[in-house]
Amino acid sequence: MKQLPYFLIVIILFFSLPGCSTSKGSLFKDTHESDKRKDHSPALSDDDDPYYPEDDEYEKAEGLYVTSSPYGATVYLDNKYYGTTPLWIPDIKTGNYMLAITYPGYYSHNDWIYYPGGYIKYNATLKPVTGYLDLSVSPQDASISFNDRIISRGITELRVGTYELHVRKFGYKDAYRTVTIDEKTTTSVTVVLEEASFSLSNPGVSRKIFNPMNPGTLGNTEISFYVTSSGNGTLAVIDKNGSEVYSRTFPMFQTWYQYCTWNGKTQNGVICPDGEYTISIKAIAEKDGEIHSLYTTVRIDRSITISYRSMWNGVTGLMYVSTPDVLPGSSFQISTLFSAHIETYNGQLLMRAPSQLSVRFGPGSSTEVDILATIILIDADFFPYSISAAVKYQTLKTRGTINIQSALYAKATFHYGTGADTLSNFTGLSLGVPFQAAAGYFSLILSPEIIISPFKVTYAPDYDKDIALTVWGYGRCGIMFDPGTIITGISCAIRTTPFGGKEAFGIHYPLLGAYELHMMVPDSSLFLSCIAGTEFESADNFYIMGGFGVGFIY
Repeated sequence: MKQLPYFLIVIILFFSLPGCSTSKGSLFKDTHESDKRKDHSPALSDDDDPYYPEDDEYEKAEGLYVTSSPYGATVYLDNKYYGTTPLWIPDIKTGNYMLAITYPGYYSHNDWIYYPGGYIKYNATLKPVTGYLDLSVSPQDASISFNDRIISRGITELRVGTYELHVRKFGYKDAYRTVTIDEKTTTSVTVVLEEASFSLSNPGVSRKIFNPMNPGTLGNTEISFYVTSSGNGTLAVIDKNGSEVYSRTFPMFQTWYQYCTWNGKTQNGVICPDGEYTISIKAIAEKDGEIHSLYTTVRIDRSITISYRSMWNGVTGLMYVSTPDVLPGSSFQISTLFSAHIETYNGQLLMRAPSQLSVRFGPGSSTEVDILATIILIDADFFPYSISAAVKYQTLKTRGTINIQSALYAKATFHYGTGADTLSNFTGLSLGVPFQAAAGYFSLILSPEIIISPFKVTYAPDYDKDIALTVWGYGRCGIMFDPGTIITGISCAIRTTPFGGKEAFGIHYPLLGAYELHMMVPDSSLFLSCIAGTEFESADNFYIMGGFGVGFIY
């Protein structure tokens, strides 16, 4: 409940930021126009178009238009094959025809039709070939699935074919049957479940190594196991000295899957020290009182941090600067960001809305992989897009209230449809060296980067007419506040002019900047985000966009 005010603030910002976007000068118009690459949209000739016109267009022509349910049915006229539905037959003479429409698993649809000329539409609904299943099950409240479809006892009409029948109930052994349904035939099946003996199996933990200091469910591990019938159970967490630090008593087992969550704390709420802990699960069968036991282990390691990050520029961190932290192995993040700027320019409505889907995961203790897909919504005719993949390797990480981190990353990007660089994630190969100095929750981040690209950054619509290998640098920096449940920060990026030119190492405007706020939904791994970004060339030429996002981290 303490986070409720922050949650309301995020919701308000979600809806207010896109509406507050503003601009001055022609920078946004130039950016918008560079994205409208209509000349790169392939035009289809009438012969190339794989789609059929709408009905009102057919009515102006002559021919027979055949549709069916289900679609994809085979069409014959006077035993001559014509194709599959939906099917347009333009070259047909006036007269009587035997129309046959077939589809596997359905009765053939046969009809004498008369084609008088002009436009005729014919639709057929095919009837499936069916049979019947007469099913008797004991116990009567057992769950029944038929090819993963839930059915009930008694008589059920089904399409012909072979099915896998699965009957189960807690406290009984699962029963499987292969059943064949024949046309217009009733197949009778009786299933009597056998009682299952009590057993424990498959002990597991969702996080084998975890840090109780991580926020929300990121600082928990779920302990699970399976049982086959009724009984009572207890779970105990035991430290390396054999002392019990946490225990949990389960109610009478009513289902197979049993679980509980441990937050790495003692029964009194004190965080346990780093080290390995044994999970002991003991259960007593209700029928015979026999005791069953299972064991597994879990490790607490407070050096493992799982932090939510945005990926606007293709590498995780703040929007325009990469942080050197990486996700630990087996962790991952999926997130989205949607932003927009809308304005009227000389009476014309202009819109630019970059939308992103990103995935990051940790294949090892010091390595992270980042994948980003972006589409820029402009109008209905053309959508520039980009895809990028990056690998980040953490080279340094110190512990303590005051600490430093560093990393290396390599990134490959393909950007189609625009020469603008509003994401600071341009086509080419990049190499960056992020560095972060932190004091408590506050961090200063610097991340210089070099990029090799076949293009130059430009706001001209024909940016790729002159292909020339170009190398330049990015200067990236940011300030971040990260207590875990709330992450906020500002970041910026500026390009240099191409190396080797007359103005090598000069500044290539516009400056890119952003503010972002990410907040964890209480007691979850879900984050809500709001962002505001700008391209700034001068006090008389800039624009601001706003947006929101949602993400999940594990």
